[in-house]
Amino acid sequence: AVGGDETMVAPLLEDYIRNARRLVDDMLDAFEDMDFVRAREAAHAAKGTSRLAGAVRFANLCEQIELFLCAGDTSRAAEYSRRIEPELAVVSQAVAGHDRRSIS
Repeated sequence: AVGGDETMVAPLLEDYIRNARRLVDDMLDAFEDMDFVRAREAAHAAKGTSRLAGAVRFANLCEQIELFLCAGDTSRAAEYSRRIEPELAVVSQAVAGHDRRSIS
């Protein structure tokens, strides 16, 4: 916890989830538009914020998408992007569970 104060952690995690949701939406929209530069930028940003938040699996998935896009492998990147929603749901549930623990 930040300075041992659980009440400070919940709002930070909620902000992270909102930001991650926005980045995932942008990434998936970019794939739909075949805008792979924008998709790569969103994956990169999501990777960074997720690592800071401790969402390691989600960050690693974002990194894989980013690396595939950097290598020009758009089909593998798109394949991995289909895993992003379920993984964000796992992270969101973990954050919701953290909020309940800090309230009780």
